[in-house]
Amino acid sequence: MDVKRLDDDTMLQILGCLDTDEDVARAGAVCRSWHRLVVDGRLWRRLCMIRFPELEVFREVAEQSSGVDCTTVELSKSRSEEDILRREHKVFCDFYYSLMRTSSTRSSYIWNALHASSTDNPNEEVIQTLYPHPKRLSSGSPSYWSSTGQKLETVPEFLTYRMVTPLCVVEEIKLRPFEAFFQYGSPIYSPKFVRFYFGYQACRAPGGHSWSNPHPDGNYVWKYVSPMYPVEQADSLQTFRLPRPVVCIGGIFQVELIGRVQKQSTDQLYYIW
Repeated sequence: MDVKRLDDDTMLQILGCLDTDEDVARAGAVCRSWHRLVVDGRLWRRLCMIRFPELEVFREVAEQSSGVDCTTVELSKSRSEEDILRREHKVFCDFYYSLMRTSSTRSSYIWNALHASSTDNPNEEVIQTLYPHPKRLSSGSPSYWSSTGQKLETVPEFLTYRMVTPLCVVEEIKLRPFEAFFQYGSPIYSPKFVRFYFGYQACRAPGGHSWSNPHPDGNYVWKYVSPMYPVEQADSLQTFRLPRPVVCIGGIFQVELIGRVQKQSTDQLYYIW
């Protein structure tokens, strides 16, 4: 087949089937006409959306320029469609590779603990979950978080954290249930299941009301919710790998601990530690 005989629309349909960054990059380097088709077809933007669906929130690329208001109508009208496509091509190409690099350069993205849905004791705050080893800190305080006790084993708990950056790629989460070595029998207060949320703090609508949010706490908007994973009742670091790399947009990470296993002998209530 002589590709030179194909019209631009046909070539765009063919190039639109490329689904790896290597293929898109090579296609754009073949010749000027192919590079133009890669730009006009917005292939880097398409590839970003395929690999990271959360990026759909970025509907257009804005240009920053010192001393110039890029949002004015005059500037928008003077900007040609070709310039807009080339700018978008460069931004999404750089964006794609930046996100791919971040997924392999850090071992942890959690910066700080924000709050827990409940806490049994002031010395057992959610910040302690960031220091799983040793079981006691140098100050002598225990390095674990504990929920309040519940009569029902179905009551969930939520732990909320802020990430080190408002935009990062997460592939897996590690969690370690706590073994109460100071109680008889060294019971482990693990949840039955765990689920993970990524999003941002909810904006305020006109009048001071929060935007609608399906999540019970009402303070955050979740752009990704993971499947529910079973948790092993064991004093071990457990890894929960997401179905695909996920872009956390907004820098808020929440863990939902579902179901309770262990009762405390002193009050016969269910806890999660």
